[in-house]
Amino acid sequence: FATARERSALCYRHADKPWRMYVGLRLLVAQIQGPARTLAAAGVEERLTPVGVGIAPGDRGMWLRADGAGAACALGEASAVPQFGGVWTVQTPVVTATGTPSPHALFTTSGAPVAGLVLCYRFAQEPWRLYEGSVLDTYGLSALAVVGGSNVAVVRSPTLVTFNGVGIRDGDSAFWVPAATLSCA
Repeated sequence: FATARERSALCYRHADKPWRMYVGLRLLVAQIQGPARTLAAAGVEERLTPVGVGIAPGDRGMWLRADGAGAACALGEASAVPQFGGVWTVQTPVVTATGTPSPHALFTTSGAPVAGLVLCYRFAQEPWRLYEGSVLDTYGLSALAVVGGSNVAVVRSPTLVTFNGVGIRDGDSAFWVPAATLSCA
């Protein structure tokens, strides 16, 4: 099938007889069409709203490294990587602010940040299929350095700290809390 369709009716020709449409015989032609790029912060539960045709509660997905993803996706759940969110399931749609039901999935990545994971998706009981056009980048910090010295700051002295990782951008914010603090809230 060249394009996705919610409903396709069957046209069938018996030998040399005229074409006949069997309106009672329908087929859903499913496809993931997006999102093209998803950004997730490692350690934070993320909400993914798949875009496409035929997306339904119970569908499943997982994120895989791009290199070797085709073979890994064909193996299905055995290829799931917990650090990339493992296997997640599309949930029953919730009504959005616009009144449109929106199927979604929740997943949490962990570990070192990584860019360029690709989507492996399974519609209902169909085989797993790779969607290289849907990419996940996980943001996170992998290291920090205090410019001009070890990782020590001195009270009332300017300290320049640099961060390394994936997804670090101008305009990001940071602050320090005592190590025993349980959250950044």
